[in-house]
Amino acid sequence: RAADQGDPEAQFNLGSMFYLGEGVPADPKEALRWYLMAADQGWLIAQNEAADMYRKGVGTKQDFNEALKLFRRAAGKGFAPAQFARAEMYEKAEGVARDYAAAKRLYRKAAAQGSLDSIKRLASMSLDGAGTAPDLVDAYAWYSVVPAFGDDGGYLELKKLRPHMKTSEVSLAIKRG
Repeated sequence: RAADQGDPEAQFNLGSMFYLGEGVPADPKEALRWYLMAADQGWLIAQNEAADMYRKGVGTKQDFNEALKLFRRAAGKGFAPAQFARAEMYEKAEGVARDYAAAKRLYRKAAAQGSLDSIKRLASMSLDGAGTAPDLVDAYAWYSVVPAFGDDGGYLELKKLRPHMKTSEVSLAIKRG
């Protein structure tokens, strides 16, 4: 088997089979073992999946430090799902001190790669004023991007925001978006 011979893609795929119970009995511990083997070889999605398992305590005890370490490795290589997950951990204070600035920085990196979830979090944080005063212009700019992903929720948020903004603010937000 390719997984036993050290092929990281095969190791990841076998880990996924154990995680989902596809063709083998579901076994989260075995899934994590295979994900970690692939992760140790730099397989980004395996790093992300293993980190998520540590974060949620699936197949292992919950360990935010290990989750952050693995997310950091994948995020450092530009893997948007890991950037999003790290941002969430900073926003929710999971294993780290709450740090909205770090969360926003990581969400922006993932958003620049097309992460719709990151775009929505940036819009919501701007609207709520997470760590700062609410910024309707920034929120409008982020929400204006959402419909391009086929998500009509962005239109609904724009309709809610519009009555609370001046025309000049909407124009500025459109230029930013």
